[in-house]
Amino acid sequence: MKIGPVDNSERPAGPPDDNRRPTPVQPETQQQANETDSVEISESARSMSEQAASERTNDTTSADHTESSRETSEMDERADKVELARQRIESGYYDRPDVKADIARRIADDFAG
Repeated sequence: MKIGPVDNSERPAGPPDDNRRPTPVQPETQQQANETDSVEISESARSMSEQAASERTNDTTSADHTESSRETSEMDERADKVELARQRIESGYYDRPDVKADIARRIADDFAG
Protein backbone atom coordinates (compact mmCIF):
# COMPACT_ATOMS: atom_id res chain seq x y z
CA MET A 1 0.00 0.00 0.00
CA LYS A 2 1.42 3.36 -1.00
CA ILE A 3 0.77 6.44 1.07
CA GLY A 4 0.84 9.75 -0.75
CA PRO A 5 2.26 13.03 0.44
CA VAL A 6 0.84 14.61 3.57
CA ASP A 7 0.20 17.94 1.85
CA ASN A 8 -2.81 17.61 -0.42
CA SER A 9 -2.40 20.04 -3.29
CA GLU A 10 -6.16 19.91 -4.00
CA ARG A 11 -6.99 21.48 -0.66
CA PRO A 12 -7.71 25.19 -0.81
CA ALA A 13 -5.11 27.39 0.81
CA GLY A 14 -5.99 28.99 4.13
CA PRO A 15 -5.89 32.70 4.77
CA PRO A 16 -2.50 34.36 4.73
CA ASP A 17 -0.69 34.52 8.05
CA ASP A 18 -1.45 38.23 8.38
CA ASN A 19 -5.20 37.49 8.52
CA ARG A 20 -4.83 34.74 11.14
CA ARG A 21 -3.36 36.92 13.86
CA PRO A 22 -5.88 38.51 16.22
CA THR A 23 -6.12 42.25 16.25
CA PRO A 24 -4.50 43.55 19.44
CA VAL A 25 -6.84 45.24 21.90
CA GLN A 26 -5.99 48.81 22.68
CA PRO A 27 -5.27 49.44 26.40
CA GLU A 28 -7.96 52.14 26.58
CA THR A 29 -10.59 49.78 25.16
CA GLN A 30 -9.55 47.03 27.60
CA GLN A 31 -9.75 49.42 30.56
CA GLN A 32 -13.25 50.56 29.53
CA ALA A 33 -14.40 46.94 29.30
CA ASN A 34 -12.95 46.17 32.74
CA GLU A 35 -14.79 49.13 34.26
CA THR A 36 -18.17 48.33 32.73
CA ASP A 37 -18.21 44.52 32.94
CA SER A 38 -19.84 43.01 35.99
CA VAL A 39 -20.95 39.64 37.33
CA GLU A 40 -23.87 38.92 39.62
CA ILE A 41 -24.08 35.62 41.51
CA SER A 42 -27.49 34.68 42.88
CA GLU A 43 -28.01 33.65 46.50
CA SER A 44 -29.02 30.20 45.28
CA ALA A 45 -25.73 29.82 43.40
CA ARG A 46 -23.76 31.05 46.42
CA SER A 47 -25.54 28.53 48.64
CA MET A 48 -24.83 25.68 46.22
CA SER A 49 -21.16 26.71 45.99
CA GLU A 50 -20.79 26.79 49.78
CA GLN A 51 -22.48 23.40 50.10
CA ALA A 52 -20.18 21.88 47.46
CA ALA A 53 -17.11 23.33 49.19
CA SER A 54 -18.28 21.92 52.51
CA GLU A 55 -18.81 18.47 51.00
CA ARG A 56 -15.34 18.52 49.45
CA THR A 57 -13.83 19.44 52.82
CA ASN A 58 -15.71 16.62 54.56
CA ASP A 59 -14.69 14.10 51.88
CA THR A 60 -11.04 15.13 52.17
CA THR A 61 -11.12 14.95 55.96
CA SER A 62 -12.72 11.51 55.83
CA ALA A 63 -10.22 10.27 53.24
CA ASP A 64 -7.29 11.66 55.27
CA HIS A 65 -8.60 9.94 58.39
CA THR A 66 -9.04 6.63 56.55
CA GLU A 67 -5.53 6.86 55.08
CA SER A 68 -4.08 7.76 58.48
CA SER A 69 -5.87 4.81 60.09
CA ARG A 70 -4.59 2.47 57.38
CA GLU A 71 -1.00 3.70 57.84
CA THR A 72 -1.24 3.27 61.61
CA SER A 73 -2.59 -0.24 61.15
CA GLU A 74 0.23 -1.13 58.74
CA MET A 75 2.84 0.26 61.15
CA ASP A 76 1.35 -1.75 64.02
CA GLU A 77 1.37 -4.89 61.88
CA ARG A 78 4.98 -4.23 60.87
CA ALA A 79 6.00 -3.72 64.51
CA ASP A 80 4.33 -7.02 65.42
CA LYS A 81 6.26 -8.84 62.67
CA VAL A 82 9.55 -7.30 63.79
CA GLU A 83 8.88 -8.34 67.38
CA LEU A 84 8.01 -11.90 66.29
CA ALA A 85 11.26 -12.13 64.30
CA ARG A 86 13.23 -10.81 67.28
CA GLN A 87 11.68 -13.47 69.54
CA ARG A 88 12.43 -16.21 66.99
CA ILE A 89 16.07 -15.12 66.72
CA GLU A 90 16.47 -15.15 70.51
CA SER A 91 14.85 -18.57 70.82
CA GLY A 92 17.04 -20.14 68.09
CA TYR A 93 14.09 -20.81 65.77
CA TYR A 94 16.08 -19.90 62.65
CA ASP A 95 18.90 -22.32 63.60
CA ARG A 96 16.65 -25.39 63.21
CA PRO A 97 17.44 -27.57 60.15
CA ASP A 98 13.81 -27.62 58.90
CA VAL A 99 13.56 -23.81 59.09
CA LYS A 100 16.92 -23.40 57.29
CA ALA A 101 15.70 -25.75 54.53
CA ASP A 102 12.46 -23.79 54.18
CA ILE A 103 14.35 -20.48 53.96
CA ALA A 104 16.74 -21.91 51.35
CA ARG A 105 13.80 -23.21 49.30
CA ARG A 106 12.07 -19.82 49.38
CA ILE A 107 15.25 -18.01 48.30
CA ALA A 108 15.75 -20.51 45.46
CA ASP A 109 12.13 -20.02 44.37
CA ASP A 110 12.65 -16.25 44.28
CA PHE A 111 15.71 -16.63 42.06
CA ALA A 112 13.98 -19.14 39.80
CA GLY A 113 11.15 -16.69 39.24
